[in-house]
Amino acid sequence: MNKYALGVLSLWGVCLWTTILSSSAVESNTTVLAIIPCYRGENKSTAGLLAELETTLFTNTSFTLVDRQSITKLLQEHALSNSDLADPRKRIRMSHWLTADLLLLLDSKSSGTNIASQLILVETKTSIILDTLILLGVSSRADIPGIIDWITRTDAKRALPLKDRHLVGLLPIHNEETGSALNPFADTITELIRYALCSITNVAIMEREHVEYLRTETALSPLDIELRAATFLLDGGIRRSSKPGFMDITLRIMPMGASTGRTITIESPTNDIGGLKTMLVQGIGKTLSIPVASFSDTSVQTEALYFANQAEMWSSWREHDKARIAAATAFALDPSQTNRLRLAAMLIYTHKSDDLEE
Repeated sequence: MNKYALGVLSLWGVCLWTTILSSSAVESNTTVLAIIPCYRGENKSTAGLLAELETTLFTNTSFTLVDRQSITKLLQEHALSNSDLADPRKRIRMSHWLTADLLLLLDSKSSGTNIASQLILVETKTSIILDTLILLGVSSRADIPGIIDWITRTDAKRALPLKDRHLVGLLPIHNEETGSALNPFADTITELIRYALCSITNVAIMEREHVEYLRTETALSPLDIELRAATFLLDGGIRRSSKPGFMDITLRIMPMGASTGRTITIESPTNDIGGLKTMLVQGIGKTLSIPVASFSDTSVQTEALYFANQAEMWSSWREHDKARIAAATAFALDPSQTNRLRLAAMLIYTHKSDDLEE
């Protein structure tokens, strides 16, 4: 038998085996999952968490893992490295090439005995981030059952048809005044909206880079065109109110590609973040026809802890601007001494980073 025939048989065998795996996954209702570590240099904590997660998922009948060799080969074919997938545009393209239902991007960094981990779960069909999980602790092993439970719960979003989802391209809320006094409030409002919307099963937040991809890419797939038509853009601005101690917030919601939309105007006291959150939820929910009951009813302390953990993670990765925004949001929600000191530390790091760049 000549080399050409052997090559054809070999290719046929691979295709047959892939078909068998795919059919098996469909018949047993398993979720095909690809896990890719986004290494930030030599990172033993990421490798350790990856190994523990793969070992546990291998025996879980709800999931079928894409093997590492196939992922490595795919990255090489498209001249990508693991760290490239931190770039949203490259991640979007990578998710299109994967024969998986979900892509789990994993990144961890250790500082002494502590480990900060971020897990991003992406629906490969649409390239939409379904949810992000942040873990802080002395060990990753104890978090494995919680991670798998989070993947299982988040995977429920994938079962919803596109027509039943609310796709929101959240753009930064900006300070409409001269000067930077209201910048922290603008950042906090953006993060509060993101947190509130992410808690709803039939809502997906479209990354800013994903929105730009859909806006500017000239060779969109039919599904991408459908996504663009289904996406609403949400942005807005804040300024001081004529009433002392209050601020005026204007939110604009419009379909992508449209020139007009709906406007929400809120007057809120600057010292009542809990009340502001309620008004934001009610206004956005009414405009997008999302029942207010769908929003997660978490306490401000729980949300503050989430953003505090986020600040610690970004700080450990030297992402000082992101750490500052997360710390400012935690402090706005819960102005405790701990959050005050954390925010002060993040501001110092940000200024030092700016000085070094200059």
